[in-house]
Amino acid sequence: MRRADSAQARLVRSVTICLGVASLGAVAVAGGSIAGQAPLLALWWTGAAVVTAVGIPLASAVLALFTAGAALRIGATTLVVGFPLMMIALLPALNGGSLPPGAGAPWMLGLTPIPATAAVLVMPAAGAWAYSLVLAGLLAADRIAAYPGSILDVALQDALVGLLLQLVFVGLAVASLRGARALDAAAASARDDLVAAARIEARVQEQARADALIHDNVLATLLLASRAGEGGTDCAD
Repeated sequence: MRRADSAQARLVRSVTICLGVASLGAVAVAGGSIAGQAPLLALWWTGAAVVTAVGIPLASAVLALFTAGAALRIGATTLVVGFPLMMIALLPALNGGSLPPGAGAPWMLGLTPIPATAAVLVMPAAGAWAYSLVLAGLLAADRIAAYPGSILDVALQDALVGLLLQLVFVGLAVASLRGARALDAAAASARDDLVAAARIEARVQEQARADALIHDNVLATLLLASRAGEGGTDCAD
């Protein structure tokens, strides 16, 4: 019989599936930007960025339909590590050193809430908050690198908006994960109480059986003794 998943395992599966769906929806919305910016960026970067930002969450979501094991943690870790690396790699991937006016912000910068949420699955809460700050800083750096010279204020605004979105999803994930862990702890405590009560009940029943056995043996012995005494009296007569 398959053991039921814990509340935390079920939450990890649900979050992983949601991240896969979110990445698919995001790339559908940003498909025009991806196609339009592809000639302006190194081909290797576009391919690796799509695999990192979309392929990994989708593959993890598919796995989450069948398992809640270490594979999901590996997928989340790969996304959490790979996403900022691709943001750093954007700088040398800019053909000509920047994007032309009107090309829009690099498409990957709009997907930062996805790895930020995944960080909750593989980091302590404090680490996930700090990771969000790192992503926001990289977002600003990439924005400035893509359009150098005159958009510092725009880059900071984009970084702030990205950070706020990340913090909202990170906060929801942290609260949900804490609730799941509390539920698992309560369930474990209840199981321990039931086991302890069952052991006490088993000892009581065993003691009752032992007492009944002793009582029956004592009665049988007394009965035999009384019959033996009656037999001796008859012989004496």
